[in-house]
Amino acid sequence: HGRLTVETFGLLKGRVRDLVTGGRQQLVLNLADVSYVDSIGIAEIVRAHVTRKTDGGRLTLTNLPPVVDELLSLTQLHTVIASAATEAHAIRMLTE
Repeated sequence: HGRLTVETFGLLKGRVRDLVTGGRQQLVLNLADVSYVDSIGIAEIVRAHVTRKTDGGRLTLTNLPPVVDELLSLTQLHTVIASAATEAHAIRMLTE
């Protein structure tokens, strides 16, 4: 929740690391309560995606705020990182 920026990206990085260390292969990143993302925030989302993919897992984004959706479209990352409209749909995507 809040802003995903140079000041806060470490929280996401730490949480993803904890989940992966705990054995989670499939991750859903729900961005419903994220009000702003800067380039470092986008880079952290990409890093989480690459880490999951490298380890044989997957990351799916859900509830993208318009600003994040636009950034992913402008950078063409929406063609690389999966996203879903709802958390339930994201979970279904990861279990198929």
